[in-house]
Order: sequence, then C-alpha cells, then structure tokens
Amino acid sequence: MKILQIILCLLILTLFFDFIYIPGFNKTLKWVCLFANTCMYVYSFRFKDTLSRLIHLFCTLVLLSCINTSIFHGQIFYYSIYVSYFALGLLSYFFIQKIQPDLQDCLKALASFSIIFCLCYIFQWIVYPTKFFMGAMDEFSIGETYFRMRMSCSICAYYLIFYGIYLLLSKKTLGGILFFSLGFTPAIIMGFRSLMFLTVIFILLMLVEYLRKNLFRLILGLIISAIAIEIILQVPLVQEKIDDMMVRQERDENFSNSDYVRYISLDYYYNNVHSVPTDPVVGSGIPFLDANNPYTAIFKNGYSYNLYWNDLGIIGLALLLGFPAIILLSYILLRYSLQCRNKELLTLKYTILTVFVGSIFTSQELFRSGNFVVLGLMLYIYYKYQNNENRNYYVS
Repeated sequence: MKILQIILCLLILTLFFDFIYIPGFNKTLKWVCLFANTCMYVYSFRFKDTLSRLIHLFCTLVLLSCINTSIFHGQIFYYSIYVSYFALGLLSYFFIQKIQPDLQDCLKALASFSIIFCLCYIFQWIVYPTKFFMGAMDEFSIGETYFRMRMSCSICAYYLIFYGIYLLLSKKTLGGILFFSLGFTPAIIMGFRSLMFLTVIFILLMLVEYLRKNLFRLILGLIISAIAIEIILQVPLVQEKIDDMMVRQERDENFSNSDYVRYISLDYYYNNVHSVPTDPVVGSGIPFLDANNPYTAIFKNGYSYNLYWNDLGIIGLALLLGFPAIILLSYILLRYSLQCRNKELLTLKYTILTVFVGSIFTSQELFRSGNFVVLGLMLYIYYKYQNNENRNYYVS
C-alpha cells in the first residue's frame, strides 16, 4: 500500500510527467501542488534531523531568490514561485517522510516509478506528433529530421540503466537486461553526448566497486561489458543517434571551439542578469517569460539568439538561485551519495553522480522538471538506510 502511495505522490508532484493532453490540467494541478508545497514547507520545521534541515534551508534559499526577483527585478512574487516550482521539488522528501515507508518500499517505488516514466517516454515517442506531455512541445529538441525530446523526470531513465546493471550483478537475472534496455531507450533518444559518455564511465566504475573483492568476476564483467557495448552499437536506433552526436561534434559544438554557444551564453547571462548586490548571494531569480518587464526581456533577447541559461547547467542555475543555494545542493547530493557503501544503493549513487557531473556546464538534467522530486525520494532512501545502520549499531 505504501509503495502505491509513494508512486501516486511522485506522479502528482511531477504533474504526471507534465501531462498536457487535457487542457488546463497541468496549470491547475501545478497551483494545487504549490499550495501543498507551501503547507509542507511550514510543516517541515518540525523535522530536526540533519538532512531535513539541509533540504529546508535549500528551499528557503529558493524562496529568497523569489523575493529578491520581486523586489529588485519587478517580477510579481507568485509568478516567481510558479516558475521556481521545479526547484522546490526536494520537498517531496517530507511528503514521503509523512508516509513513513520502509527502505524496501522506497526502492520498489523508485524502480516502479522509473519504469512508468520510461514507458510514457517511449509511448510519446511512438505517437508523436500527438502531444501528451509538455516535453513534446519543445521545438528546439524536436524537428522534422530529429527527435531528442526532453521530458519531466528524465533522471528515471539513468536510474533504470544502473538498476538493470545491479540486477545483472546481484541476481544474475535476465530481467536486468530488460530494465537496462528500458532505461537506455529514452537516454539514447535524448542524445546527450556528455551524459551518454558519463553513463558508460560510471557503469564501469560501478562494476569495479561492486566486484573489487573478486578479481576474476571483475575481469569477466569488464569483458562482458565490452561485448555488450559492441552489440548495443549495432542497434539501428543507437547507430542513428551516435551518428547524430558525431555530426554535432564535427560542427565544433564542443568546448575546444572558442565560439561554442555555451561560452557565449555564459558571457551574456553573467554580464546581464546580475544588476544588484544581492543577486550573486540569493540569485536574480527564475524569469516568468509571459511577463513584460526589463528582467524577462534579458532572457527573451538571449533566447532569440539561441542562448539559454539552462544550457549552462548548474552554473546557469547558480546565477538565478544564488551561489550559496547551489553549493548547498551540491553538498547535500555528494555527501549522501558518496558516503553510502551499501551495494544495493550503488544504483542511486551512480545515477546522482551521472546527472550531477553531466549538468555542471552542459545540460540541465540535474534540475530538469520533476527530477528534484525524484531526488527527494532518493535522499529519503539514504536517510532510511542511515537510520537502519545506526539502529543496528546500537543494538549490537
């Protein structure tokens, strides 16, 4: 029962992966969830553990950026809250804490939710141009000759990849191949060069960490991985996406090119969005593009030249939410993912590392819509694991 409660909670907080097929559904549900988040933010003061306080502090810094935007940049406060909804997704940690599931319930719910995401992504890919999810409306990532749809909760695809690898290592079941394939399909369709490269690297590191005490199995695992990669590269869809990545690489869409669009974007936003002394501290705020004021005009002008702040990854987010908020977020994610040595939680560790490293300056996967909600569940899993460890320590 609690597994279903968690899944339903995640679906609601992620707006059912930004479902838009029913007119008005997404916007109405978003305002309802903002009200629920406000109530949970106030309620969360009662939680005294370290992780709860860190998450609460991060959400407080997000709200301060909204206040700063309203006071100094002329953006109406509730508009600022509305467009900052994605950043308040970590409040899902408190919703799940209210449900009080055990560790295994959380792990099963996360796997199930990730499967639902991948099925929805593949469904949208198949039925396009009929649009069920907001990601399908992005004309920048979808065109006549290419389909690289970004979709809410994309972190689930990477989790399912590592979860499939874990099942192959721990249970030696072919079900692991199914989960890996299900997660890999959306990931390769999205076509992120850096994230696909990092996924391969962190899969290998996961193999090393899981099998480090068994040299024979480690060597065998690396050999099988090399064979598996070669087989995967022969799949027509994968070949098509790899060719597309190579074309973009040959067009100098990389960091070795001084005219690389991300360098231009960084220069543009760094020199334009911060206009008052409080901006670097609490952030200039997420822009509400439907508003008509000088602050949003900066972003609209940048977008007209294909300069997007979110393409700057965590660095771009730091400009809008403030550097202290991003330092705190990085500390939370890295501290709780790196310190856990449980083999069952390696899937979480390497999922977080993949999207975190891949989002430093190349994409917004870490903070894409819905991903903070999923990260809230992942952080709760670490919280439950630590509690179980401490309880076992004192009992022994």
